[in-house]
Amino acid sequence: IEPMDVMLTNSVLCLPAKSADRKYPVTGALRNACAGRLMTFIDSMNPSVIATLGAKALHALKLIEPHAFRLKLHVGQPQRWYGRDLMPLAHPGRLGRAYRAEALQREDYRRLREVVSGC
Repeated sequence: IEPMDVMLTNSVLCLPAKSADRKYPVTGALRNACAGRLMTFIDSMNPSVIATLGAKALHALKLIEPHAFRLKLHVGQPQRWYGRDLMPLAHPGRLGRAYRAEALQREDYRRLREVVSGC
């Protein structure tokens, strides 16, 4: 397995730094603004597998190539998308851990390793 075989991504590639009094949520406008850069990054990296971190990241990929995947239905299950395998994962942050138990997330990452090893 080479590092370039798998790409982990959030929904945007850059986000303004959080200041003491303001949080910068990932909005639809930010996803739209970043879609072209995300596609360029995916195309230049050309990974065999892409793993999205959370529902917003999975949704952001629709801006590159449409899909009907939903985190609730497809979490931890490899899907074909944009000529490669896509593995939707729960976000590893606090809210993601509330949505999907740590043991299930560990199993999802074990499956991700299997998918990457099979490429």
